[in-house]
Amino acid sequence: MKKLTVQILIVAMVVGMVCFALLQVVQAEPVATVGAVTCTQFPANRSDVVLRYTLDWTSDTSTSGTVTASVYQINGTIERIVYNPDDGATSPTDNYDVTLKDIDGIDVLNGTGANLSQSTVASTISTEGDGTTNIPMATQGTLALSVTNAGSAKGGIIRIYVRP
Repeated sequence: MKKLTVQILIVAMVVGMVCFALLQVVQAEPVATVGAVTCTQFPANRSDVVLRYTLDWTSDTSTSGTVTASVYQINGTIERIVYNPDDGATSPTDNYDVTLKDIDGIDVLNGTGANLSQSTVASTISTEGDGTTNIPMATQGTLALSVTNAGSAKGGIIRIYVRP
């Protein structure tokens, strides 16, 4: 009986490792339907205390400066968001907007991406609550990124700090 229990445990560990490896493969680049987006995760080790996701975006030239993309596997609570517009000729139009919506259509940035400056880096915290008791916004799975009112062929970086 003891030998059977050990074998079952080993099988369960192997299955767990395979599932973890598959999750790592699923974390593909975002699929941009308009504009361009590159997503990187730092550090690559998902067991760290806080992960940083960087979304480097460029708006489309034919759709009045929009970006739409699916961003995969940002899972955890959002601790901080940084919006960093490009400088010079690729600086977005003032008061551009960013949303990152979950499967239910909820903006996990909680409106912090509205009316962003074309020249100032903004650091915000996305929380939900009643104004007295607020907690970090939780997210899981595929998210829909949208950048609007940015101008044609403009860009910026969004950094999202997530506690897994």
